[in-house]
Amino acid sequence: MPSKKALLYVLPIAFLIAYLWFLPEVYRQSTRSRSDFIEWWSASAMVLHGSPASAYDNLRLWAAQKKIAGYNIGFTPFPYPPTYLLIIAPLALLPYLWSQAVWSILWIIAYLLVMSRIEKRGLLLALAFPGVFLNFIFAQNGLLTLVLIGAGILCLDTWPTAAGALFGLCTYKPQLAVLIPLFLCITKRWRALAASAASAVLFCLLAWAAFGWQTWAAFLHSTHYTRTIVLEHGAPGWEKFQTLFAAARIWGFSVEASYIIHFSVAALAAGAAMLVWKRSGVIELQATALVLATMLLTPHLLEYDVVLLALPIAWLAVDGLHSRFLPGEVLVLAALWLSPAVMRSFATRGLPLTTVLMAAGMILCLRHSLQPALRVHATRPGAQPQYQPADAVTLTSYTA
Repeated sequence: MPSKKALLYVLPIAFLIAYLWFLPEVYRQSTRSRSDFIEWWSASAMVLHGSPASAYDNLRLWAAQKKIAGYNIGFTPFPYPPTYLLIIAPLALLPYLWSQAVWSILWIIAYLLVMSRIEKRGLLLALAFPGVFLNFIFAQNGLLTLVLIGAGILCLDTWPTAAGALFGLCTYKPQLAVLIPLFLCITKRWRALAASAASAVLFCLLAWAAFGWQTWAAFLHSTHYTRTIVLEHGAPGWEKFQTLFAAARIWGFSVEASYIIHFSVAALAAGAAMLVWKRSGVIELQATALVLATMLLTPHLLEYDVVLLALPIAWLAVDGLHSRFLPGEVLVLAALWLSPAVMRSFATRGLPLTTVLMAAGMILCLRHSLQPALRVHATRPGAQPQYQPADAVTLTSYTA
């Protein structure tokens, strides 16, 4: 029977080989401009040509996308605030395919750097995580969000000002930054809170100075389209949303009822997260609760955003390896790791697999923070285990 270590290598290697098998198809789709990257490259081109507000003009943006693709491609809107234009503005300086390759590789490298600071021995699993491959084939920004949140957490207690600055940049995707100020308030990280507020305000002011108030006005006008057409009527396809709201819409509930169902569960997740933030002094447990609660809170969570699960999976796995796993925890972590590979198949049938697994992960995190159980430190062979209260141990001590 293969050892656990062998399985930890065999599984990711098998997935990486499968990804290599699909790479020719990824290249073919990219040459036909079928990835989501087309919305950013076309928006970047508009910025470089001096008309950033045009990124929020659906007809002009669609015309630009069809020109890039060379055929009547389906429309992909640009739903991000002007702050994101600051990030993507240089993309059109390179030809489309080169720009997409640089973007994808850059954020995979940054992602691996962040994950290596959590646990270097898990880098192969981190690289093979199906959520990473989804971001690669779509050339999406899930890894960018992960890097900002993950790096912010990693330096939160040592460089709180830098952490706050990174958190402020997360406002380019505000639905995934909404709980960060509350987290910093409850855990009394005031320097990081002040730095995040200053960073967010400066980020917005820079976008205002660079692109003008007209671009902000165009963005605010476009939010109605994003909310009604993209979110509430599922224009991208309900199977691409990994939320309870989308599942309720597939089940036939009205928009209003779907919001009620979604936010009822989201409120429980937020409450559980606040309990973890108050009860646990372990930053990794607090951060796990932050990420999971954020993903459960927003009704606008697309499949490429699920790559954020790499953070709580890593933190809980390292915690379990160096102390002990709760009953059923390994199964939940394995299911979370595999979920991006199968979640669309479940979502198509109205089965919110990712939501259920994230809720299970939140329950595990809550149990870790509430129980007064003792954590077992790894010791040399033959020595007696040493014990400390759970809140006295941090994962950073394991990787120092």
